[in-house]
Amino acid sequence: NHKKKCKSIIITCGILHLLKIFTNQEVISLGILGKENIVNSLTEQTNCYYQLLAIEESFLISFKWSDLFNSSNLHTNNHFIINIIQTYQNTINKYEMMNHILIHKYTKNRIIQLILFLCKEFGYTKKNSIILPFQLSQITLSIATASNRSTVNRVMNKLNKNNAIAYSHNKYIYLIYPFKLI
Repeated sequence: NHKKKCKSIIITCGILHLLKIFTNQEVISLGILGKENIVNSLTEQTNCYYQLLAIEESFLISFKWSDLFNSSNLHTNNHFIINIIQTYQNTINKYEMMNHILIHKYTKNRIIQLILFLCKEFGYTKKNSIILPFQLSQITLSIATASNRSTVNRVMNKLNKNNAIAYSHNKYIYLIYPFKLI
């Protein structure tokens, strides 16, 4: 138990969805994290626990902070400490972004902002479109935006009919006309 409490995780590759799940089964999305983000000691509490869900295949490094700071090589390698601090700052920025998404009153605005955030962080351009290189289920979208699956389905179908987004044959989301999202 002591070792579990002291471990942190660095995401070296992939995309993960960090959730906080309460005993009443309420779920809060804390962030969607990617490469070079760090998750610090997610210890189980009496009223909740944390869960990391892989949106795509991911690779993680688990470590104990005490091992890092007690290492004799660490004192000679300040560059490593700076990288850890920058990685942690990137993660805090992702948490803040998720807060900005969830602050919207209307589900449609939360979904649109989440899609824009994901395109900015993980998307790549091909011709005149931005492609999210992973499958994003309606359940994942509903959890991330604190809404229900039917509402997500309705909003996504409307965006698809307006030609703002499209789906590829492997169910990746294409952002075609960002200005039609509104």
